[in-house]
Amino acid sequence: MFNRKGIEFEERNLTIPAVADEAKARYGVRVAPITVVGDQFFYGTFEQQRPELEPLFA
Repeated sequence: MFNRKGIEFEERNLTIPAVADEAKARYGVRVAPITVVGDQFFYGTFEQQRPELEPLFA
Protein backbone atom coordinates (compact mmCIF):
# COMPACT_ATOMS: atom_id res chain seq x y z
CA MET A 1 0.00 0.00 0.00
CA PHE A 2 2.71 2.50 0.93
CA ASN A 3 4.83 1.90 -2.18
CA ARG A 4 1.77 2.02 -4.41
CA LYS A 5 0.73 5.38 -2.95
CA GLY A 6 4.27 6.78 -3.03
CA ILE A 7 4.44 7.06 0.77
CA GLU A 8 7.94 7.00 2.21
CA PHE A 9 8.49 4.62 5.09
CA GLU A 10 11.22 3.07 7.18
CA GLU A 11 11.38 -0.64 7.88
CA ARG A 12 12.98 -1.87 11.08
CA ASN A 13 13.82 -5.49 11.81
CA LEU A 14 12.18 -6.68 15.02
CA THR A 15 14.35 -9.80 15.05
CA ILE A 16 17.19 -7.53 16.19
CA PRO A 17 16.94 -7.51 20.00
CA ALA A 18 17.66 -3.78 20.39
CA VAL A 19 14.95 -2.91 17.85
CA ALA A 20 12.46 -5.24 19.56
CA ASP A 21 13.31 -3.71 22.94
CA GLU A 22 12.74 -0.21 21.56
CA ALA A 23 9.38 -1.28 20.10
CA LYS A 24 8.35 -2.74 23.47
CA ALA A 25 9.38 0.44 25.30
CA ARG A 26 7.62 2.78 22.85
CA TYR A 27 4.53 0.81 21.85
CA GLY A 28 4.16 -1.94 24.43
CA VAL A 29 4.50 -4.74 21.87
CA ARG A 30 7.25 -6.65 20.08
CA VAL A 31 5.11 -8.01 17.27
CA ALA A 32 5.45 -7.20 13.59
CA PRO A 33 4.26 -5.28 11.83
CA ILE A 34 3.97 -2.09 13.85
CA THR A 35 2.95 0.90 11.76
CA VAL A 36 3.61 4.36 13.17
CA VAL A 37 1.90 7.41 11.66
CA GLY A 38 2.67 10.58 13.55
CA ASP A 39 1.58 10.02 17.15
CA GLN A 40 -0.56 6.98 16.29
CA PHE A 41 0.58 3.39 16.06
CA PHE A 42 -1.07 0.21 14.88
CA TYR A 43 -0.06 -3.43 15.18
CA GLY A 44 -1.31 -6.78 14.04
CA THR A 45 -1.38 -8.18 10.54
CA PHE A 46 -1.55 -5.68 7.72
CA GLU A 47 -5.10 -6.84 6.98
CA GLN A 48 -6.04 -6.00 10.57
CA GLN A 49 -4.40 -2.59 10.31
CA ARG A 50 -5.71 -1.70 6.84
CA PRO A 51 -9.15 -0.33 7.91
CA GLU A 52 -7.47 2.16 10.25
CA LEU A 53 -4.62 3.07 7.90
CA GLU A 54 -6.52 3.63 4.64
CA PRO A 55 -8.36 6.76 5.84
CA LEU A 56 -5.04 8.28 6.93
CA PHE A 57 -3.64 8.00 3.40
CA ALA A 58 -6.75 8.61 1.29
